[in-house]
Order: sequence, then structure tokens, then C-alpha cells
Amino acid sequence: TAVVVSTLLFAAKMGVFDLSMAKRLILPVMLIIIGLSFFIHCFFPENEEEDSPQDEDSQSQKNNHNFEGIFCSKAVNYDHLPFHGCSISSTFGEVRLNISEAEFPASPVRITCNAMFGTLDIHVPEKVNLMVKGKPLFGGIHNYRKGNAPVEDAPTIYIEVTCIFGGIDIR
Repeated sequence: TAVVVSTLLFAAKMGVFDLSMAKRLILPVMLIIIGLSFFIHCFFPENEEEDSPQDEDSQSQKNNHNFEGIFCSKAVNYDHLPFHGCSISSTFGEVRLNISEAEFPASPVRITCNAMFGTLDIHVPEKVNLMVKGKPLFGGIHNYRKGNAPVEDAPTIYIEVTCIFGGIDIR
């Protein structure tokens, strides 16, 4: 943005167009560049479209991961990989977390969810103990797994939800 602003001011000083016109163009041009950078980052990520923690070393897999969808859609898949918990957030976007085929440790795992004007979609295994606690504000938590009886010797997943004008689906 600094290059564009400098170019506009330089062109105005050289007489290409009026200086008052350059001053009026600076803010719209900066907003367009910032908006384009968001969309380019979301639609053309540096790595693959689907995030997967399998590329990281075993020590960092024990730590929680953070996944964000800001003005874009992101899919995270833990097929046959160890899952120790994560934090997912969506702001005007969507994040799909699939842990239905993940490997769980003996201790409970925690998923922290934040949805602000966005949606989160979490797919959990069939045989799991699920505990959902949330604070929706003009949003909703849809737990399609309600009514399942506790399963002995099954992993426990704690899902903590905060959603403001957003929605979270647990399937």
C-alpha cells in the first residue's frame, strides 16, 4: 500500500493529475488493496487447500493447533492422525473440522470454537462422549449428536463454543 500511495503522490506532483484527486484516491485504493490481499490469501493459500497436521513433527502434534477461516472457507481433516485438541475460529467464513477418523489419546480433548458472523462444522466419531458448552449471542449451536448415551472406554471431547451472529454444527 505504501508503494501505491507514493506512486499516486508522485504522479500528482509530476502533473499527471491534480493533487486533490490523489488525496481523494488514497483511502479507496488502500481499502481495495487490503481487501484483495484478504481474498488472495483465502483463495490461493501458500499450502494445500485442506489443512492437515501430518506434515508437522511428532512433538508439535501434541500441542493444540489453531485453524481460522477469515472471509474464506477452510477444511481441516484428521483422518488416521492423532488428535489432541484444537482451537477453530471463523470470521465471515467457514471452517470444517473432520475428526471422525482421528486417533484420540486416553485423556479428554478440548476444542475451543469461536464463530463471529461465520460457521463452524465439526464432524466427530460415532462412539465418543461429547460435552458441549456454549455462549451463543444471536447465533446458534446445533448439536445433532444429542441424546447419545455415554459410551464406556470411549474418548471424551469437550467443545467450548462462543458464537456471535454465527453458527456451529456438530455432527
